[in-house]
Amino acid sequence: MVEKKEKIQLIPRTPAPPSLIANLAFYFSILFLIFTIILGVFLNFKIKKLDNELIQKQQKLSALQSSEILKKKNELLNLNSEMRYFFKILDQKNYPSKVFDFISKNTHKNVYFNSFSWDAKDNSVSLSGATKSLKDLSEQILIFQSQNCISNFLVSDIKGSKEGEIVFSISFKFNKNFNQ
Repeated sequence: MVEKKEKIQLIPRTPAPPSLIANLAFYFSILFLIFTIILGVFLNFKIKKLDNELIQKQQKLSALQSSEILKKKNELLNLNSEMRYFFKILDQKNYPSKVFDFISKNTHKNVYFNSFSWDAKDNSVSLSGATKSLKDLSEQILIFQSQNCISNFLVSDIKGSKEGEIVFSISFKFNKNFNQ
């Protein structure tokens, strides 16, 4: 027996229409894709515009900075030349004072001065100091009085301090040709 094969034909069915939710999701995804492409193009354009503005502002800033740097450099060069001129004048006008050497050489070893005032116009000196004993003070007075280069010698305000020292003030004038 040979069987005959019969052809069976199927009747095609129409496919079920997509659901409303599927259609909405599809259209929404297409709209979202278009929106992101447009947004990407817009943001890319904005980024390029801001980059150009940034480059322009950096160029302006560097131009301003370079002009400020040049201005400051010129000011420093002018100041440098003025300082050279000032130092040249100082080198030419050297008036070393003998006052400090005089005081250091003529100060008793047990006497110290804690205040010093010198008026260069009238060549007067005022000193305040302290010592341990009246003997040291009297020796200091004798040292200054024995110097021929001073006049108007005056000792004042001799007092005892809480620390047991004797505090005093001395003033005198140098002769006119002392610093020469």
